[in-house]
Amino acid sequence: IDVYGDAPTICRYQSLYALSNWRSAFSFVEIEAMSRTIHAAVAELLKIDLITSYRVVSILCGGLFVFTALMFIFSSKQNLATRILIPSLLLFNGANQLFFGHVENYTILYLLSSLYLFSAIRYFEEQRSVWIAIVVLFIAIKVHLAAAVFIPSLLYLVGHKLSEKFSSLKWFVSAKNITFAVLASVLVGIALYLWVLHAFDADYSKTQEIRRETLLLPVTAPKSMVSNHYTLFSSYHLVDFTNLIFYITSGGVVIALVLAAFLSRKIRWKKPAMIFTSLAALYSLVFAFMLNSAIGIPFDWDLLCIASLPLVFLAGLALGDIFTKPVESIKETSSINILVVSVAASVIIYVLNASPSSLLQRLE
Repeated sequence: IDVYGDAPTICRYQSLYALSNWRSAFSFVEIEAMSRTIHAAVAELLKIDLITSYRVVSILCGGLFVFTALMFIFSSKQNLATRILIPSLLLFNGANQLFFGHVENYTILYLLSSLYLFSAIRYFEEQRSVWIAIVVLFIAIKVHLAAAVFIPSLLYLVGHKLSEKFSSLKWFVSAKNITFAVLASVLVGIALYLWVLHAFDADYSKTQEIRRETLLLPVTAPKSMVSNHYTLFSSYHLVDFTNLIFYITSGGVVIALVLAAFLSRKIRWKKPAMIFTSLAALYSLVFAFMLNSAIGIPFDWDLLCIASLPLVFLAGLALGDIFTKPVESIKETSSINILVVSVAASVIIYVLNASPSSLLQRLE
């Protein structure tokens, strides 16, 4: 059977992964414990090999993803533009390659992350229980630890629920306090990066083993590195990260976000759903930007796919606000047209720089 990427490694490892009982899904030893258990269970239940099990789960997740996206159109109370834009952008996401028989542990993670965002948006519409979002995110984290990037947005979600129940806590989730909290988390993150992970000038060139100090890209590379040109703010990494955004989302999402930035005064940034989605997008992008792509397959796109989901929701909510308000001048209309053409034309640059051989050369 033709497989690619990490699939052969997964199957070799998981052939030793015994499905003794469902308690193994809640192991704290592995970051993908529940995902491995689910795939092993499907293989045992259907009496199929492990690769086929991964492909069956991949396709089933795709069906549930499409169903959920389409149901949002009819069940959501957002304005018509948002109800149409979010599912439309989601269905054309580059990350949806996960749903075509992809053999990896990230397909279930991607589906659960989308369900988490959908359930949170529905909460903000109807002010009902937040437990659905909490349970979905907990399962997502057990499927893969990468879903922990959504914990800050979950804290805001719970804080908002408490503020609705206790009016004395409304100050806690104000836009100003959320900004302070984000800045504080940045300072804590910098401290951890410098003095706990010791990643500022870590040498990751001698091994591909995942170690604490090589998990994130260094800001500056030591002279001992064989190749010291690929660092956090190097032009190579910035180009690769830009390519990644185009790869896991779609041109429509990028254009929508550019328009949102240009017409930001038309957007209600302080509404709870927008703050929640912005937090989810911010922390998932920071994770994708800082993760050291040299410790495994260059730019593990399937792992980083979860960063595309909050971008889609952010773009949909922002454009929903823009499209419900009339364009005020010919100048704005002309500017929008120029932006659309510019972004569309720039795609050629990213396509030319996104070949696997070029990417590998930049990481050597």
